Amino acid sequence: MRRIASTVTVLVATGLLALPAVSLAQATIERSSETYTAEPFLVDDICAGAGVVGILTGTGTITRLIINTATNEHGTATNTFDYRVDFGDGSYLLASERGHDARTGSEFLTTAGGTVLEMGTLYDAAGNVIGHEMFHARGHTTFVNGTVVVSFDEGFITCR
Repeated sequence: MRRIASTVTVLVATGLLALPAVSLAQATIERSSETYTAEPFLVDDICAGAGVVGILTGTGTITRLIINTATNEHGTATNTFDYRVDFGDGSYLLASERGHDARTGSEFLTTAGGTVLEMGTLYDAAGNVIGHEMFHARGHTTFVNGTVVVSFDEGFITCR
């Protein structure tokens, strides 16, 4: 444990000394938050069955933090979205999604990425639990001089 603490101390000290002087200048910090309502729209739900379409309604909140320095910008956003999907047979899905995004960039190099985790419970028309679903996704993109040089998105869904 002591070896790890010593290594971390050396890495932190070395990292701080390696920073250019301009990065020690005053940074500007912007914070914002907004709530939104999703107007009803049609969605198909793979966990409710092949070709099953329902009407989604929900509300969410997006919270952002942007830090600007003389040489770059760093931003983060968190999106929390709670929603309901009503199906034609009276069954419904109650779910919540939480997404995190981050971006760091300069004039020539920008990296961005994020994750989403969504969990929901499927009920029959009588209100009995008939299933659960979970969706997890992540993505990353790197731009050099405005050109995408690395990009991936992947998602996984589990229905029980």
